[in-house]
Amino acid sequence: MEEMGFLLPVTGGFTPYGLLMAGGAVGALVLARILGGRKALAAGLCAALGAILGGHLAWGLVNLGFLDVYAEPGWLFLLQPWLGGTTLYGGLFGGLLGVLVFWVFTREKGQPSLLRTLDLLAPGACLALACGRAAEVFNGQGIGSLIEDENLQFFPLSVCTYADEDFSSWQVCVWFWEALAALCLLAALLTLLFRQRKHKTLLPDGRLAGIFLIVLSGSQIFFEQLRDDDALRFGFVISFTQIAAAVTISTVLAIRMVRVIREHRATWRDILRLLTVAAGFLTVIFAEFVFDKPQFYTALIIAFSAEMGLACLTLHWNRHELETPIAISAELAGFALAAGLTLGKIDMDSEVVLIYGIILIACAVLSTVSLRVGTDQRSKDRM
Repeated sequence: MEEMGFLLPVTGGFTPYGLLMAGGAVGALVLARILGGRKALAAGLCAALGAILGGHLAWGLVNLGFLDVYAEPGWLFLLQPWLGGTTLYGGLFGGLLGVLVFWVFTREKGQPSLLRTLDLLAPGACLALACGRAAEVFNGQGIGSLIEDENLQFFPLSVCTYADEDFSSWQVCVWFWEALAALCLLAALLTLLFRQRKHKTLLPDGRLAGIFLIVLSGSQIFFEQLRDDDALRFGFVISFTQIAAAVTISTVLAIRMVRVIREHRATWRDILRLLTVAAGFLTVIFAEFVFDKPQFYTALIIAFSAEMGLACLTLHWNRHELETPIAISAELAGFALAAGLTLGKIDMDSEVVLIYGIILIACAVLSTVSLRVGTDQRSKDRM
């Protein structure tokens, strides 16, 4: 959600972007009130304030060089969020900090834990995110590479970004798929929450928040790769959002592992899952490199094959019956190896599609495996 085109006038007037963003925030607060009562609503207000300040502050800090040279207020821009400029993970971390501050100063005996409060706010965050992504249609963000094939120039695959009597330009419509992913995640979280209440069962505190953070971050790693807009990058290469997404997933997994180790229920599956996630991160990194550096083909093939093989082992691990899972893992790794070996031997357009496909699969697998870390209740393979 990085952009610089958003200007919300303080002297009067509204923009479609600002209205849709505000509508998403209000919807998130209403949903928090429905799910968690007044306490959750108050926490949501603190989260919204933290998200506004954190998102703008992160954008400004990454662009300090730009502010010193081009921005009229200079460093004072950091204190003026109404001037625009925000980033998804700055808002996410700011929102988490806002909830933490609220919880520390209002906690009472018998009130929901911090993680439980985050669970109640996660669905609303999905709704706000979906509205924010849809709002990008008004500020020219959320778009990807040019689409030259006329057969692919249709919404929602692509969107027209320029048109006159003689020429039209179409680009990948990233914002639509990001909004759709947020709505699907919203539906999944609400389903889990309502099923929990219907059957009067309790998920561990923080489970819904963890699902939100992992799925959001895993999808953002892929979607950010598609973007060709004003997304924040260091040196025009390294994406701030992708780094923040990887850090978020790693942090959630670290918290889960600390919990399961304290409860003496860590398993060999968890070790394999962590290795799978690490291989997934390496796959994405090497896939980004091979767009410009073919010498990383071999590294990509090895990382992708390792991720696929380890992912299968995590599903079938039983140290007493290893023949079947090892065989299946070898087949899956072989498939990944075959896909990787075609790199450099096909035309450029097909290779780009293949690389994006590898990134998509790698992100889907590492997200799915991450969701399973620390979820084993009983196992014969406890460490």
